Amino acid sequence: MAFDYKKEYKELYMPKNRPSIVTVPGMNYIAVRGHGDPNQEKLKT
Repeated sequence: MAFDYKKEYKELYMPKNRPSIVTVPGMNYIAVRGHGDPNQEKLKT
């Protein structure tokens, strides 16, 4: 089951009437690097 951040951390995602400083808890994430257009056919060399 996927983790729903907006549901679990409502205080971080729901808009407030006034600006305020929030403390965001540490979270794990993954990043993927790449380049080029994924929808373009690969060039043969």
